[in-house]
Amino acid sequence: MMNYEDLVKNSSPEMVREGMQIIKANGLPNSYFLPDSNPLKANSGEALKDHFSGTNTLDFNDAKTYMATSCILHCFDGWLYLSHAIDSLLKGDKGIAIHLAYYAELRGSLSFLARQGVSVNASRHIALGNSGIINCSKKEGTHVAAWQLLKSWINSDNVDHSLLLKYFSVRGNSLHDWVNYIPHQITPAVASGFTLEWLKEWSFDIMSYEKDKSSRNIVSYRPQRLIDTSRISLGAKISGVINLWKFIEPNGRDKFSLLDKYCLKAVGLEAMSGFLAKTL
Repeated sequence: MMNYEDLVKNSSPEMVREGMQIIKANGLPNSYFLPDSNPLKANSGEALKDHFSGTNTLDFNDAKTYMATSCILHCFDGWLYLSHAIDSLLKGDKGIAIHLAYYAELRGSLSFLARQGVSVNASRHIALGNSGIINCSKKEGTHVAAWQLLKSWINSDNVDHSLLLKYFSVRGNSLHDWVNYIPHQITPAVASGFTLEWLKEWSFDIMSYEKDKSSRNIVSYRPQRLIDTSRISLGAKISGVINLWKFIEPNGRDKFSLLDKYCLKAVGLEAMSGFLAKTL
């Protein structure tokens, strides 16, 4: 059993990629992600409990496909939460909008962790590694575990954070390609370093998520409209939603062009500041 840091350190995204390949070959042609024979499909927490107690050992491929499916569906659900948050905002219910927006963040983080080979399951968390299914020693709930595991991933010395630069492209070139145009040597350590700064700039700051959780707790569990009873004008709400949509909308052949340009700018400025700090 491992703590959060070791769980992240020993996780393998390659196992998730193999799970994706199994789903593509066997599941999607038959219109499903997981077959009913996969014990993780109905109740992942109970299935993992049985696995580690030796009652019913899981097949490794079942774990791989479950992790891959989690990556896809958590992402899908995150976008649904965001759309419902916007709908609530337009209807004038700020509390519900905050509640749903927080869960959009949470689902997005769970999807990201799943792609790295880490799965959050109530109070039982696992990773997939070369040695098989790895059990986590910590049994904290979903909200605490998700942010702590994400923090562990960001701070891990065993992770090549610069791989994220390959996920975004501008004008047909990934951010990883654009970095090579910076006028000084980009070693893996340097690339990983300013990628971390970029992650924090683009809302991977755990402190921000924890503050969002506190706001969510207030609107989710306390009586609403005790303090803030002001109304937001419809024009202001629509303007805000339009700006958000323009920012994240897939656009023609150059998908997410505006978002990617901002990402490129953030990465470029960070890399250039590092260059100036070394040369001046």
